[in-house]
Amino acid sequence: LNRLKSMEKSEQKKVETRLKIILGAEVAKVMNCGIEQVDKELVMGILLSAPQLNDIERIKYIKAGRWFLAQMDGRQK
Repeated sequence: LNRLKSMEKSEQKKVETRLKIILGAEVAKVMNCGIEQVDKELVMGILLSAPQLNDIERIKYIKAGRWFLAQMDGRQK
């Protein structure tokens, strides 16, 4: 039973790591640079302002992001 729980936890961690890698690659694509060149401070600064968006701004950004993701060739959902 412990082994099964350990395997489940390990698999969940693999899935989470994969999602993080994909997110990082998508951020680099948006920033039009390689993953090593992503300006982390800029990205974090932008993300820190997200909670202050009003509903109209939030919808605008969601639509823009949805459009961008739909345009990406070979993107896995």
